[in-house]
Amino acid sequence: MVTAKDIIEVAKNAKLDSDVDFDNFDVDKKIMEQGVDSLDFTKLLFEIEDTFEIEVPDEDYNAKTWDTINKIVEKVNALKVGN
Repeated sequence: MVTAKDIIEVAKNAKLDSDVDFDNFDVDKKIMEQGVDSLDFTKLLFEIEDTFEIEVPDEDYNAKTWDTINKIVEKVNALKVGN
């Protein structure tokens, strides 16, 4: 089971261009409102796919669906169950 802490660790190691303090990240607040830009959001999703060995469907690849850390956790866990 993937946790918010797991996702934050992936984000810390993803070498994002945005200067984001993931140690103080609010897991229920939209990630774009916390300093992650659209390019880094895409990088983060690629990193999540690689780390957790999942594939995000193309139609699901958007910041509205994956807009908080907790939503990302839910989506990753659902995709892992489907594999």
